[in-house]
Amino acid sequence: MESAKENEKYMFRALIATDIHLGFAEKDALRGNQILKIRLNTEFSIFNAGDDTFNTFEEVLKIAVENCVDFVILGGDLFHENKPSSKSMTRCMELLRKYCTGKKAVEFAVVSDQKENFSHTELFPFVNYEDSNINISIPVFSIHGNHDDPIGKDHLCALDAISASGLVNYFGKSSNVNEITVSPILLKKGNNKLALYGLGYLPDERLHRLMADKKVSFQPPENQNDWFNVFVVHQNRVKHGTKYLPESFLTSLADLVIWGHEHESIVNLEWNEQQRFFVYQPGSTVVTSFCAAEAKPKHVGLLSVFHNGVENVFKVRPIPLKTTRKLYFESLNIEEEFLQLNIKANADSMFKYCVDRVEDILHKAAVEHSGDVREPKEPLIRLRVEYSDELMTFSHYQFSQQFVKRVANPKEIILFKSKRSRGSKANTHTDYDKLDELMDVDETVRYNIEDVIKDYFGKVNRKGQLNILCENLLTQSVKLLVEKDASADVISQIVDKRYNDTIKALQSFSVDCENTDAVKNACFEIKENQTKDTNINVAHLLTKVSVATENIDIQVDSDEESVDSVNAVNQTRKRVTRTRDGSGAKRARGSSSRGRGKRGVSYNPL
Repeated sequence: MESAKENEKYMFRALIATDIHLGFAEKDALRGNQILKIRLNTEFSIFNAGDDTFNTFEEVLKIAVENCVDFVILGGDLFHENKPSSKSMTRCMELLRKYCTGKKAVEFAVVSDQKENFSHTELFPFVNYEDSNINISIPVFSIHGNHDDPIGKDHLCALDAISASGLVNYFGKSSNVNEITVSPILLKKGNNKLALYGLGYLPDERLHRLMADKKVSFQPPENQNDWFNVFVVHQNRVKHGTKYLPESFLTSLADLVIWGHEHESIVNLEWNEQQRFFVYQPGSTVVTSFCAAEAKPKHVGLLSVFHNGVENVFKVRPIPLKTTRKLYFESLNIEEEFLQLNIKANADSMFKYCVDRVEDILHKAAVEHSGDVREPKEPLIRLRVEYSDELMTFSHYQFSQQFVKRVANPKEIILFKSKRSRGSKANTHTDYDKLDELMDVDETVRYNIEDVIKDYFGKVNRKGQLNILCENLLTQSVKLLVEKDASADVISQIVDKRYNDTIKALQSFSVDCENTDAVKNACFEIKENQTKDTNINVAHLLTKVSVATENIDIQVDSDEESVDSVNAVNQTRKRVTRTRDGSGAKRARGSSSRGRGKRGVSYNPL
């Protein structure tokens, strides 16, 4: 009993935050230049608080100080860009120095091999608070995300610079892309033990393949049952083909998985019965896209862990953020609402209706304002308006002028979404509902055209599948057309090439040409067989059509692309002379379940 009380006295306390996105919208006139008026005694003081992201980051660090945490865990995307502006780097370091340095003693020890934990740095392969030249009061441990990941031949990012300054402990960086070993940072405070695993962002398909091939291993500490194991990761959690990380791929060593990258703020822990760990998804601290998931209140989490003599006991207390600029998101089916209200549907009536809705939201925002002087008064608003008649739409510019300096995004309030006509649906196998879902701008903020094509054909039934053209060829040719400014002939030439190849392949099949279904099935079988060699075929076909693209840079996004194919493309470039007139190529959840942990771990719910 005495031992349990002693352990509770020395419990670990850590603040958890992810996706802070420092520097986002820093050039915006309002969101990047917030002016605050604060009353000091009997006088008012006016000062520039910087942009929204730093305003909220400062609140996060203040929460850490006020709650006397041992350390802070950041789950990736500290910066919005890989190469942040000088302003962003400077302001970030100023805040870290202000709140994370001082005379307060660090009460835990790192007992693992730090040269292994911080192997990416040669000069400072140890935790920052052990540096005698810096007085660190609150160590910050951070992995990188997809926005601030290492790039270039030196494989560096902004976190490397912040780490070199001694203000952040950058972990979870892997230099080997073929096989990854994740070694935990072992922390000890009294008799309490915490193992901190981290894996910075990797391209989702690559990590998915490495996990599936058992190329990612986790090194458990000695007497692993005595340790509380935390795994910090920054990947897609929502399924997009293979561009996501299934929870079933994660190590069962973990007791708590901190999931970055997903911006939806989920307050409660989620229990994974199969892997027997909890998942905590705090979400972003700021709004970076106008979708329903981002409209949820933002928060950070306070993790408390101690060993009660029998097992590790922990809880995560959500702490709402008061300085985040709020987003109000509404979807309007304008025809249904007008029908219920008996309003004649036209451009004028819809304009007035939308103005009234925004005014109602502004009134609601004023009522819900926390009263904190640092919370912006101008909210973000998105009205997603569905319509079927083009004559009902109105001028965005005229509408936005109504709310300048009252709404933070006046030019982006309205998103018109046209309803598709289903008149010809009976004569086609196209799944319009699925296509509409994938093409929804607000709901698929992280999608690109490749994801849309792959996800669509991965879920539609057999009748909706392509019979001749491989999906991967379609995605690569569309990407070439859109991103490389290639001629539209590229797609037609690839289709012609596949058509001719299919005709030749059909000659080896005993197919009744009068039987349409039999011919379609044979074509589909040929396509499926050739899909297995798509990586080579894509490079080969794009090499052949490179003359038509007039020597535009051609790349095939595939880790398995053969060196010979790349060389073939390069040799073709050398033989081609650019003749086209004009410019060159252009470069664009849920409820929590209570559960019992394993290896002597229990969650103490709030």
